[in-house]
Parts: sequence; C-alpha cells; structure tokens
Amino acid sequence: MFFAAGSKNGTTLETIPATIPYFTAAPDDVARWRAVSFFLWMAGFIALVWLIGFIPAIAVFVFAYMRFGFGEPWLSSFGYAAATTVICTIVFHWSLQVAWPPSLLGDVFPALRAATRLI
Repeated sequence: MFFAAGSKNGTTLETIPATIPYFTAAPDDVARWRAVSFFLWMAGFIALVWLIGFIPAIAVFVFAYMRFGFGEPWLSSFGYAAATTVICTIVFHWSLQVAWPPSLLGDVFPALRAATRLI
C-alpha cells in the first residue's frame, strides 16, 4: 500500500535520499556477552530480594540497571526507579496485599520489618 502511493508520484527505493541500514545478527561473542550480562543482572536482583526485600530491591535494581546497564543520566535513573517502586508498592503491596518473601535484613532487624512491612 505504501509503495503503491509512492509510485503515483514517482518515488522509488532508489530516489529516497536516506540510507536504509541492513540488520544483521549479532556475532556469537556479542550475543553470548549480552546473555551472560542479562543473567548476571537477574542474579543480582534475586540476591537483592534475598538481602533487602522485594520492594527495596526493585528500587535499587531499576536505578542500577538504568544507570550502569543502559548509561542513563543519574536523575532520570533515580526518577524511573522511584516511579517504578511507587507503582509496585501501590499495586502489589497496598492494593493486592502480596505476602512478600522474608529478607535477610528483616531477619537481622525484626523491628525494621515490623515498622515497614516491606523487608
């Protein structure tokens, strides 16, 4: 349909001034590194959940992944982490009242767990 409209006014692929990049598969080393990197980030997230609790781990993980994994600026990384944490807290903790798994920090400091109910 697009090319049919373009052919009416004489536009062809040869007359388009922009170059169209060709997409190729990533080399095996790059694909392997991306997979390892992703699973290391996920292992770090799971470790954070175990150490500090699910909701605080979301904040730390989103901030770290956006800042160091994607190279986003500090301020936007913090903003997205805060927004994600607030949304997850409202939806899962308050609305659905999800029973979060216990964390090591909550086991060590039971008063902190009782005060926040997030750890």
